[in-house]
Amino acid sequence: IFGNIYKLQYVDPYLFQFYELRRHTLDSKLVIVVGYSFGDDHINGILSQALKQDRGMKIIWVSPSARKSIVRERLSLSIAAQKQIEVFEKTAKEFFLKNLKLETFSSFFPERIDDDLWL
Repeated sequence: IFGNIYKLQYVDPYLFQFYELRRHTLDSKLVIVVGYSFGDDHINGILSQALKQDRGMKIIWVSPSARKSIVRERLSLSIAAQKQIEVFEKTAKEFFLKNLKLETFSSFFPERIDDDLWL
């Protein structure tokens, strides 16, 4: 979603994209963030709301400069919420080639390993 003056007004496609982002993050157990530096307060608010609503939800940030403290600060999360944040300090290409595996993600949800989520 590229920012402009119409971002949160009744002008599509922005309103629809924000609605879909909010809807899907509230229903998700895992959000993978690639190519975003948490610089948009509106998007950050959506991500923050989802993490605060579901303490079992996780967010993964893939960036060569990834730090949990950056995510926590920009999403206004508590220190305790750091357990909901995972970072991969690497490029998108490295992540997709080496870490995009079931084992990577299932390790973040050990209590759900037998769940239909992984089938």
